[in-house]
Amino acid sequence: MGRGVHIAARIDTDTLLNHPEQAMQTLSLKIFQRRQELLNELCHTRVTFLDNGETRSGIVDSIDGKSVVIRDNKRKYKILLRSIVS
Repeated sequence: MGRGVHIAARIDTDTLLNHPEQAMQTLSLKIFQRRQELLNELCHTRVTFLDNGETRSGIVDSIDGKSVVIRDNKRKYKILLRSIVS
């Protein structure tokens, strides 16, 4: 999960100089949109995750906020998103 992503937004110079809060809001929106795209790409892919200090592997079933449901053979795990290592 350590790959880099590029996030860019075109912002008018007048907006940047006179209304920087609007520029920040535009960038923030772009960040959340890209995050959602990455989460969507993660669904139905095989990942490695930590479960009580043990490394396991499974396929992502769903992502809900900060938690992920992963299935491994017949068992399902609900873990925090940050527990995914690859």
